[in-house]
Amino acid sequence: MPALPPKFDTIRLLIIEDNVAVRRALEAMARELGFVDIRATTSAMEALEMIEATTPSFDLILCDWNMPGKNGLELLQALRLLHPALPFVMITARSDPDSVMAAKHEGVTAYVRKPFTASELKEKIKQALTASATTKRSA
Repeated sequence: MPALPPKFDTIRLLIIEDNVAVRRALEAMARELGFVDIRATTSAMEALEMIEATTPSFDLILCDWNMPGKNGLELLQALRLLHPALPFVMITARSDPDSVMAAKHEGVTAYVRKPFTASELKEKIKQALTASATTKRSA
């Protein structure tokens, strides 16, 4: 039996992107996909504060890699200590094998290369949520 599509309207989404135009585009794409509870920030440090202060926690993170201060990979490292199974989708222009492997090593759930379409983002989100559900069931 095929897996049912995730109900995005029940998922608490946090978007971390320092570029205002890209962040707004991600928010618009998320709304088009059916997300309702969307929060966004421009920095990894603010994201960590939001994650720690939000109860229940977020269900999905979409995060840019290159940001001033703490980057997306450093946020992922810190987040894995607090929430090891939280789905984390890295969004980046980096496509070199070393970057992809570094993200996988730190526990990224899915990896989206810029530029991307809404359908590509949707597939990566579904992949991340499916992987997270599988991890939770096997734990």
